[in-house]
Amino acid sequence: MKKTKEHETFLLENWGDTAKLINCVNDIEGNMASCLQNEVKARLIESEWWDKKQFEAPMFYSNYSEVGICKKSWKIGTDKWDHVSLWVGKISLDGLMGTADEHPNAGIWSEKIRTKIDKPAKFAETFNLAAEKAKNSFKGIKIESDNDFIFYYELKQSPDEWIEILRKGTFAENIMDAFNNLALFIEPIDRALSEVRRKA
Repeated sequence: MKKTKEHETFLLENWGDTAKLINCVNDIEGNMASCLQNEVKARLIESEWWDKKQFEAPMFYSNYSEVGICKKSWKIGTDKWDHVSLWVGKISLDGLMGTADEHPNAGIWSEKIRTKIDKPAKFAETFNLAAEKAKNSFKGIKIESDNDFIFYYELKQSPDEWIEILRKGTFAENIMDAFNNLALFIEPIDRALSEVRRKA
């Protein structure tokens, strides 16, 4: 067995307080996961833009630090991950408190477009044209894209603001604000997928 490091020894020497701290962190993470599974899920289904006949059930990933939604018509293959989808991610405590490599963000996951559709460039071109009006709602916000996400942005809240949000119990409202922003791109995604399927 390796020797314990200095900070590990300190934690062991103060195990009573350490155990309380671990339990506290677990409680916070458990409350956040429960909020996503129940409150956010319920709010999504109650949204004006949600159609239960068109949307799949909300998806959770990476120990409930990411939540996503997908229309049935956005499936582009047979695997469960073969789809285009809307995600709010990196919302673990590390993400919210700014100690993770990536900050909390919201975006459109389109990685499978590159391998499951014959003309991925056509999808991107059609989407970007159709999404121009929606993107105007994001003035002052840095919009980015990469091989995995055709559109994403970092959530504006600072770690101190997330602390206040968790203190007030308004975590669900803030996650829903991000999904309501992403919902502006539902029609552009529909158009882009329809175009590449029609041209196939």
